[in-house]
Amino acid sequence: MAITLLSVIIMVVLANTGNLYKLLNRSQQSLQMNSAAQSVIELLRSQWRSYPLRDNPNADPNIITDNQAILAKNVLSQQLYDRNCFALDLLGNVDLPSYVSQGYVSLYILDRNGVSQGTLTINQATDSLACVDFAADAGVIPLKRIVVDLPSADGESSSLLKLDILRPSTTCAVNQC
Repeated sequence: MAITLLSVIIMVVLANTGNLYKLLNRSQQSLQMNSAAQSVIELLRSQWRSYPLRDNPNADPNIITDNQAILAKNVLSQQLYDRNCFALDLLGNVDLPSYVSQGYVSLYILDRNGVSQGTLTINQATDSLACVDFAADAGVIPLKRIVVDLPSADGESSSLLKLDILRPSTTCAVNQC
């Protein structure tokens, strides 16, 4: 009788342990997909952003030089945004996730109310200078949405992240970007 009871207890514990391992594995996959999706969005966002100019009440020449460099960065950000371009040289040591080229990343035109008005193609270039080769958007698009939708290998879950990005400004006042 004791052996039968021990056998039943062992079977219940082993069955629940197997389910626990499956659940942990699925959670780990989900976390990895969310991290990958977030890294893609952050990489794109980092290239399409404005940098604030430094305050310079005393006309310090060093701050003027810094602000000229910041202005050049803002002009580049705006050019990349207008051309839907993602410059690989600006990533530094970070590799571009293959999800971008596999079609899991979408780019949408939004109106001022955040309603989708159509899709755009994301252009990839080896360096920021090559982005100039791509045609700029027809007209100014003030707002775009990046959507990253990564399916899991088993098809049971996916990671869907969206980020709305304003067109970078070239002349941001201090603390207003």
